[in-house]
Amino acid sequence: MTKNQLEKGAQLFSALANPHRLEIMFVLAACSASELSLNDLQEKMGGMAQSSLSNYVRQLRTARLVIVRREAKWVRIRIADESLIDHIKALAKRG
Repeated sequence: MTKNQLEKGAQLFSALANPHRLEIMFVLAACSASELSLNDLQEKMGGMAQSSLSNYVRQLRTARLVIVRREAKWVRIRIADESLIDHIKALAKRG
């Protein structure tokens, strides 16, 4: 592996090191729809404060793990790379 690949891998694991950010990824990977609104994600996260959830989503977006788009007054979130979905699901099974 190149140094650049190692740095990107370290950034990925760093972004997933927080239990709340990892849970967001689990919820998005388990979702049958390709994306969730921030409100739906908040509901599935047990009513986490929207400000906290927005902060975690921002950190995942900065790490390029999720894509956030606005649709009128809604904010929609999806996993950026579909290949990550299988990895997240495999991680969830390892429990």
